[in-house]
Amino acid sequence: MHLTRERFFEILDAPRPFSEARLHDLRQDRRVPVDLTAEIVPLEYGLPGTPTHVQITELSAGGISLVSPVPRPLGGRFALKLPSNSGPQLVVVCEIRHCRLAGRGSFHVGAVFLRSAEGEFDEVLPAFASLA
Repeated sequence: MHLTRERFFEILDAPRPFSEARLHDLRQDRRVPVDLTAEIVPLEYGLPGTPTHVQITELSAGGISLVSPVPRPLGGRFALKLPSNSGPQLVVVCEIRHCRLAGRGSFHVGAVFLRSAEGEFDEVLPAFASLA
């Protein structure tokens, strides 16, 4: 699953227009450094877990890098509430590809996007919990 170009730019709140070369790179999942705070909810055994605030450090059209205060299991899934400046909120289900100690009690997590839905977090989360 990939974010649309419009959603990607909206999340980054990046100025337009981009050069054609840059747009081509984004289609190949080029990583963009960001500094965003977001909320994730682990999806375990068909039930949503305890929400946690994380720091997003990189974003691409197909995945995300973030810093978590607790370790996350390889292959585990979570729902991510992405920031939006306009329109409905985007909620994305992610699968963890790696989790490494980042130092001082934090963990660097890399995840890929699996599925998304627009709407309020509390409304779409129950449907995603069954994907765990």
